[in-house]
Amino acid sequence: MFNLLRLIVIILILYFLYQGVRRFFLSDGKKMPIPGEDRAKQVRGEDLVEDPQCHMYVPVSRAIEKRIGDRTLYFCSEACYRAYQESTK
Repeated sequence: MFNLLRLIVIILILYFLYQGVRRFFLSDGKKMPIPGEDRAKQVRGEDLVEDPQCHMYVPVSRAIEKRIGDRTLYFCSEACYRAYQESTK
């Protein structure tokens, strides 16, 4: 019984040593990648702008930018831009 307990303790110690060495040498000091994390980094930090016509929030990179007078307005689509033009006439 004592030999079996000693064997289990040795296996656990070797396992934890293996995990520590693997993380130290394989990760290069960086965090291990998490699936889907790269997509979250792309979306995070991008500003949202409100469409003045339909009041939908759109990322700046996908919005249609129009300069009207001295203001810059952002629209979610060309249809919203045309509807905005019609409503301001």
